[in-house]
Amino acid sequence: MKSQSAMEYLMTYGWAVLIIAIVLAALFDLGVFGGLLGGTPISAISSPGFSITNPIMNNQGALNFKLEYLGTGPITITGVDCSSGTVLNESTMSYTGMQSDILISGQSDNITVDCPLTNHNIGTTFAGSIWIRYQNQSYSAYNQTEQIAVIKGSPQHVYNLNTIPINVVYVGTSPDGIAYDPSNGYMYIVNQVSNTVNVISGTTPIASISVGIDPLDIAYDPSNGYIYVVDGSGTVSVISGTPPIASIPPISVGGEPYGIAYNPSNGYMYVTVQSSGTVNVISGTTPIASIPVGIDPYEIAYNPSNGYMYVTVQSSGTVNVISGTTPIASIPVGTYPFGIAYDPSNGYMYVANNNYFGTVNVISGTTPIASIPVGIDPVGIAYDPSNGYMYVANEGYPGTVNVISGTTPIASIPVGTFPTEIAYDPSNGYMYVSNYGSGTVNVIG
Repeated sequence: MKSQSAMEYLMTYGWAVLIIAIVLAALFDLGVFGGLLGGTPISAISSPGFSITNPIMNNQGALNFKLEYLGTGPITITGVDCSSGTVLNESTMSYTGMQSDILISGQSDNITVDCPLTNHNIGTTFAGSIWIRYQNQSYSAYNQTEQIAVIKGSPQHVYNLNTIPINVVYVGTSPDGIAYDPSNGYMYIVNQVSNTVNVISGTTPIASISVGIDPLDIAYDPSNGYIYVVDGSGTVSVISGTPPIASIPPISVGGEPYGIAYNPSNGYMYVTVQSSGTVNVISGTTPIASIPVGIDPYEIAYNPSNGYMYVTVQSSGTVNVISGTTPIASIPVGTYPFGIAYDPSNGYMYVANNNYFGTVNVISGTTPIASIPVGIDPVGIAYDPSNGYMYVANEGYPGTVNVISGTTPIASIPVGTFPTEIAYDPSNGYMYVSNYGSGTVNVIG
């Protein structure tokens, strides 16, 4: 029976539920964590009935490949898995990593599967099997295991260790906004679905704080040492210490608040409110002003070179500029502007436009001066003063962080699923990336 191909066997035994093993060896050329599609390209020799192309594996164990079905009769993929040997425990197979579950002859699917790596050191070779389970809809049921491809490593990439993820921190469900507290050296990450804020010291989670419903963004106020968390319930939660002091009540700002930022020139916190098209201003724990900017304002950032606040407004595709509590300018940028950050090395504001074409607009004062191509659906953006680079989180598949020097893209870093926000920790020089889809934070050093 082993001499028959999978297709011959199916023709003999009818409609099938088939498990296919792919024996692989992936040789890595770096020793720290990566993300999807960011590791060593590897070659594949396919068997009759299937074609495997573009296999790429990283040393976090994520293998992505294009599987084309060449057999007869439509198939339904019901599971994928990876084992470190040639024996599969079928109970571990899961229905994940696939864009489509039904293939007919000539169709293909991009598949991602995680392999159980135990050694991430430079030069490590991983040997194991990839398994795909499917049903052939044209025949009766029969189980079969076949090897359809051999994949061999090829160390073709050498990454700069300053531009790849070095660690993965598991946090709550759907992490989003992220901020640094210099008073204690901790990073604070909001988890939108679990309604919590995780506290991380270096790469170690140390606390989980309950906040309001649907938290989105977070900022630190050095004038009082408080952490402010924007909640989707129309309030701002205030955290003082870990655990927080319970006597500080939430601050009402109105429906659908989203972004928040601190203005050191006046000591105020600025909160964008999408439904009202305003920016609400808070002094301590007291709302003091509401500034009209246009429907769907998202994120906001301070420019210390002129003392202005810059607000991304998606409905108009603009960045609105506020001096104190007075709107003074509206700057056209790309479609769906989202994240915004200041670069002190050149005095520019960088705006991530959250669309498929992926651009970052650069603003000098109130004048757009450049448009930089990045990944798909850029969201968060932050500056790293240790190297002078801007880091842009692209939530589109496969999930990357682009690195920009001035107005030039210089690197693309694979991270987790749906990366959204990013922040710098000056105590260790790392960038922290919240991965909304995978419930993790990537740490880039």
